[in-house]
Order: sequence, then structure tokens, then C-alpha cells
Amino acid sequence: MTSREKVRRALAHQPGPVPVDFGSTGLTGMHVSCVAALRAHYGLPPHPVRVTEPYQMLGEVEDDLAKVLGSDCVGANGRGTMFGFPLEGLARVAHALGSGRARARGFRTRQNEAGDVYLFPEGDTSVAPSGHLPASGYFFDAIVRQEPIDEDKLDPADNCEEFKLLSPADIAHWRHEFAKVRGEKAPSSAAWAARASATSRSCPRRFSSIRRASAMSASGISPSSSAATTCTRSSGISATSR
Repeated sequence: MTSREKVRRALAHQPGPVPVDFGSTGLTGMHVSCVAALRAHYGLPPHPVRVTEPYQMLGEVEDDLAKVLGSDCVGANGRGTMFGFPLEGLARVAHALGSGRARARGFRTRQNEAGDVYLFPEGDTSVAPSGHLPASGYFFDAIVRQEPIDEDKLDPADNCEEFKLLSPADIAHWRHEFAKVRGEKAPSSAAWAARASATSRSCPRRFSSIRRASAMSASGISPSSSAATTCTRSSGISATSR
């Protein structure tokens, strides 16, 4: 029975093997240190593990490890992170937090004398940090930055800042992700971005009709910019479920 069949039977509440998922979503992922330890345990090629979700410091479960673990799902992940900066450029890091850090364009941190690390929304160090990694911890805690709410001055427009149009870079990213999970040769994100940009100029109405939640909320967490679509593994990888 293929992974696709197992997942479909499970969703239909039919008897059969239970599908397994390691790492396709933020809910089924594992810490970078665990990923590194499992790679070592199974004798897989050693290398620093790429952080795929900095809030929980989740590590990338690559195809070789997923195969050994018997994982049935593969993720199509959103372009953004929970801290509002894009995932592109988020480098591989050493699994021990003391010997390596994630690096991306927006991954800007400050460390105090106690060794605690603070992360900033969209990498903007001019505002208060939105994430705190204790020196003895393994993942970031959210820092509540909500100002006091005046019930007499509520404005629905205050929540609208979380929604904006899909950019050409977003569309390019999703095309790349879906090509990848279908087992197709995925064009580079830069190539798709160029095509999407050209299309958006010639067909602005098409792009203006697409909306999504943006990468920022009061706590620096966005539920949609980092959303993942879960697909299943089979002899060829095919998208079947969300």
C-alpha cells in the first residue's frame, strides 16, 4: 500500500495501516537537535541541520531520514516564518544551539549577558523583540507586545493590516513548492518570480483578487505566511491533502 493510499484510507476512516508523518508541518516537526541525533543514529551523511521553523527551532527532515523513519508525508511550506521574515536563506545550523545559529535576511538577534537570545519581528531591531530563547532553552517563547486595549476606541481597521495581496515572490514560491512535491523539476524561485512579476503587470486584476494573511501579528506570529500544505509520499510524490 502506498503512502497516498494509507493517508486517504485514514481520512476516510477506513481500516488499514496508520500513516506516519515526521516534519511535514509545524505540528509534526522535531527539534534540530533531534533531527541531527536521528541522522547520526541511522548512519546518514552528517551535516548541520537546516532550520525550517525558527520559532520552535524545527529541523528539516530530508528524504533520506524520512524514508528510514517510514514517514508518509512531505510538506509544501509557506514562504514566511512565524516572525515575519521569509524562509529563503535560512541557513543550516549546528544542532547544538551554542555552536550555531540560523541565519536569514530577517533572522536578527540580540544576546544579553546571561546568554538569552532575542529575535525581532521581520528582523526589525528598532522595535521591541517578539521572541525570547532562554540560554538554557531549545526554542523561542513569544513575547506579548499587545498594548492596552481601549474598549471605547476599537477600530476594525486595526486588524486589516494582517491581510495583503500575494506578491510575485509568494506566487513563485508556491509554484516551486508544488512542483517539488509532485516530483517535477522545480524551476528556481528567481525564475518563477520574474515570470510572476511580468504576469502581474499584464494581468493586475488576477493578482489583486488573491488575498492572504501577512507575515505579522501583534506577537510577530502569522498563521498563514508559514502555513504548510501536507502531501503524501509514494513512488512519486503527489499532493492529496491539506
